[in-house]
Amino acid sequence: MSESLLSLFLPPEGFFGDFGMICGFTSSSDVLKAIKSNFSAEMSRPALVTFIHPAKGPVSGIPGLVQAFPKTLPLPYRLLHAKVALLGFRDREGSYRIRLIVTTGNWTRDPLTTSIDLFWSITLDPKDPGAEDAADIRAAWGFFDTLKADFDCSLIEREYDGRHPNDQLSHWIEELPDTEEPRFIHSRKRALLPQIVDQMKPRKRKATLIIGSGFFEGGDGRKSTVPERFHKGLENKNKVASTLERVLVLNPTSCQGMATAAKRLQEDGWSLCVPRSALHPALSLCKLHAKFALLATGTRWREKFSGSLYMGSGNMTPAGIENKAGKAGNLEAGVVLQLGSELSYGPGRKMHIRNALPLGGDEIEVDAFLGAGERFEEPEPPETLPEVPYLIWEREELSAPEEREIRVIGPDGAEVLTPCGWPAPAPVHVRLVTGGYEVPVIADGVLVVPQPQDISVEDMLAELRHFPEPEERDPYDVDDDEGDQKKRTTEGRTTAASPSRYPLRRMMSLLVPLAENQKTIHELDWPRWCRELQSRLIALKSREEAMIKFFREAGADPLPILLHRGLCPSGIDPDLLAAALAKVAEEWGLLPDTPSLWDRDEPHHER
Repeated sequence: MSESLLSLFLPPEGFFGDFGMICGFTSSSDVLKAIKSNFSAEMSRPALVTFIHPAKGPVSGIPGLVQAFPKTLPLPYRLLHAKVALLGFRDREGSYRIRLIVTTGNWTRDPLTTSIDLFWSITLDPKDPGAEDAADIRAAWGFFDTLKADFDCSLIEREYDGRHPNDQLSHWIEELPDTEEPRFIHSRKRALLPQIVDQMKPRKRKATLIIGSGFFEGGDGRKSTVPERFHKGLENKNKVASTLERVLVLNPTSCQGMATAAKRLQEDGWSLCVPRSALHPALSLCKLHAKFALLATGTRWREKFSGSLYMGSGNMTPAGIENKAGKAGNLEAGVVLQLGSELSYGPGRKMHIRNALPLGGDEIEVDAFLGAGERFEEPEPPETLPEVPYLIWEREELSAPEEREIRVIGPDGAEVLTPCGWPAPAPVHVRLVTGGYEVPVIADGVLVVPQPQDISVEDMLAELRHFPEPEERDPYDVDDDEGDQKKRTTEGRTTAASPSRYPLRRMMSLLVPLAENQKTIHELDWPRWCRELQSRLIALKSREEAMIKFFREAGADPLPILLHRGLCPSGIDPDLLAAALAKVAEEWGLLPDTPSLWDRDEPHHER
């Protein structure tokens, strides 16, 4: 079972997710939730945005992940089939890392279970970038720019806490050098196949061509197939010898037009093989979904070889690699890599290629039965697009942008028309009646995120211990439903507050760790720190009533210590913290003029 789909979104050591973009053909809510949890904590702003081919069906909201929808239907290409992610990570000091991911797999459970797919990624330090990596990331950034032109990106174009979500990622990408030809390719302006052929740069003419695909063109009686035309393109560029060994890797029971073309191909010198994957030992339960082409020196049994490798989203079909994006072509993406000379084809070698590609399977006999499999059915488009990308909550009223009247499902499950009353707390998502879309809600200028409920001091310290990084979780866990999600987020919480015979000591056990962590907060994270501090301190009300009651009856407010100048990082706005602590004091039942527990002669920011 491959775990790389989820682990690719884990931040580098010491970093946390800042902002990222993902595109793909299909996705599932459970996998996207796991990706978001691996990437970042709840940030009250978009941390990830997805561009997925529109299809009919329910779309559930995921906090912090914006699902962008097309501005109009249909899209200006047959399918959005590219599978790419571009991610930015930041550490507590403001250092940055950028990661590019190119995959052949969809953002679903399939690559984790029954689908044989490939994943390639690079992670770059923008202060010390390699020229090739920088070129790839610049090219991918440009690719996503073209996608944003096709989709409604309102939620990532607005400011949160005075900044756009992608400000940091944009800044560091603009600083990258632009001196090399990128390995990253896409079909927006030019089909993939001629780009692949151009970038397969031999030191000498190659002797082996191995093509694998999870899907081929359909139909019977074709005079030529895409793999044959791929070979012809290499011949025309004088990149292969006449003695070239040609191999097709395919699913024997689902190979579309190759089923009827197989005998002719084999008579013409092609070998047909089943896929083999060390990560998928039960091949009877798995299917090749990867798309790749390896052009290598020597024969496929040679001990060592070099060569070029294409991998990406484009299947061996006209729409996949022969046509540029448009009515007859998909929007596809991939990479063409130049392989070193230390690779081996033979098993038992540390660097053998079969550790990375599904090669080496049994050869299919000439008269063996091959099945075409089911025909590809294009996904049914949605009947309508979301009327608005988000809603706004303010003072217990829900409204739509530009005061539009939108039918939504209200808090009691009945249909209501915006603007409408909506009691606190603000909802994280609201379902639109038309289309059934769940859209996020903005309150106080930021995205509403799930609020903590009924926690203890120990719970609060555990939740903020790694701030601004996400809570620790199993990075390979995919929750089945909301129940599993709730179980995971509450796992390990205390069932009752600890005895409060010494409420002052208990309060100090809370404030001291909070103060130590607060001193290290970067100014970019300061507004979020103040919000999360406020929400969690308020959530202590029930479980920690005995502790809070002590200070209420004593007429002393313990919270102003957090406003001490020595406990606040430089360059921040102390008024944000003062306002947050004032709200907490109000919720705790402390009167507005309650004096501070601490010596007022100490240098505090005024609350």
